[in-house]
Amino acid sequence: MREAILLIGVFASPYAGFLLLALGQTSNWNLVLNAPVRRQPPRRAFRIAGTALLVASLTLALLRDGPAFGSILWTVALTITGMAAVATLTWQKPLLRMILRSAVTRDRSPVTAPSMPNRIRHKEPAPAE
Repeated sequence: MREAILLIGVFASPYAGFLLLALGQTSNWNLVLNAPVRRQPPRRAFRIAGTALLVASLTLALLRDGPAFGSILWTVALTITGMAAVATLTWQKPLLRMILRSAVTRDRSPVTAPSMPNRIRHKEPAPAE
């Protein structure tokens, strides 16, 4: 039973990690949400979480099968889950949209892109004499 749970973790964590890394990009974020940019993705948080999930997958693979076969298992898991993440981003946008919208509405902190100031101050031309 322990082996099966670890194997599920080896494959589930990089899948979620790749999705987070992909959704950290503005183009994927806009495609999934299907809306004009009002909020930018929390890039840093998505990158840190995605990387942590990839490292967790390696840790689980090494814990499950040791360094010899664990590294091979991890490589296979990265390949399969990477393709699965691409397929999900391509064909399951409504599912990701539902998950992201629920996450965005729970987050009350404003995550916005750096924008231009409302008024750009120009020097007034000197009056002609």
